[in-house]
Amino acid sequence: MNKFVIYGSGQHSYVVVEIAKQLGHKVSFLLDQKSGRSVYGIPVFKFEQHNFINCSDTKFLVAIGDNNIRTKVYKKLLTFKLEPMNLIHPKSIVSESSHINDGTVVMGGVTINSETLISQNCIINTNSSIDHHCIIGDNVHICPGVHLAGNVHVGDNTMLGIGSCVIPGIHIGSHCVIGAGTVVINHIPDFSLVVGVPGKIVRKLNH
Repeated sequence: MNKFVIYGSGQHSYVVVEIAKQLGHKVSFLLDQKSGRSVYGIPVFKFEQHNFINCSDTKFLVAIGDNNIRTKVYKKLLTFKLEPMNLIHPKSIVSESSHINDGTVVMGGVTINSETLISQNCIINTNSSIDHHCIIGDNVHICPGVHLAGNVHVGDNTMLGIGSCVIPGIHIGSHCVIGAGTVVINHIPDFSLVVGVPGKIVRKLNH
């Protein structure tokens, strides 16, 4: 029987653990930088001190909201040849023609419509919607209440803040931050911080 471990024991992990339980998955333990605590009674072990690495049947998911940290941890766990898995909340709606890659968690109340691709290690957060023919890159965080219209492309490691909206056909680059409540009506280049209604680039982010 496969072991299932979650890396991360912050507040975000509580939501992920609850989804796992609703789907009938038993979380063996959690990993983090420190040990000695628990999440819903599930023990947290320090990553460097736990001998799970030799378990070829171990599956994992990273429960960290920050894109950069989640990406680093995800890549590190892949080097140990562990298998990432998805969690999709039972009260979310995902089109049969859409595809969700490994390591992604879909929270409650999400709708993902036809022919959409969600790449690996993403967070599609509570009550967000992604319409038809969208492409979501690796390590993206779609925050609660975000709405993407059809044919929107979002680049790797980008975060769309709570309540932001994107009109049809827009391309948002990689490593961008779209501020809370922003309405995106123009294409956005890589490494941009965008805020406002309509959304405007206020500065470039560090590479």
